[in-house]
Amino acid sequence: MDKQERIKIVNKIICEIANRGRRLFSYAEKNRTSYFASAEGQRIYYVDRYTEVKIPLFKGSLKLQERYYTRFCEGDSLLELVMEFKDFIFGEEIEKSYLKWTHEYWGYPKEDMEAIVTFAKELGYLKS
Repeated sequence: MDKQERIKIVNKIICEIANRGRRLFSYAEKNRTSYFASAEGQRIYYVDRYTEVKIPLFKGSLKLQERYYTRFCEGDSLLELVMEFKDFIFGEEIEKSYLKWTHEYWGYPKEDMEAIVTFAKELGYLKS
């Protein structure tokens, strides 16, 4: 699976998250959803749903560059999920996913979290 296919998978998962429960990754007032965009080489972009800033993410990086923290509006837990998505896009297999945390942690109904995890498995993001 190449980088473009993995970006499509991640963007589908983000849309699923944005359309359920608390609608994380969604900015309903402006009808926007966060997404990943491609770039050449060892860089991709995360486009924030609220600020609309293209935040560069690099293969192997463990955190955002400091100047982008104020442009990422989702909070630390979703930042960790975004970094996990970045790793997947660059070809890493995800063994312990933030998506598998309890529905109480995310503040989503149990049925919604189960549906998101099932969807991620169907797309090949999660193994089991």
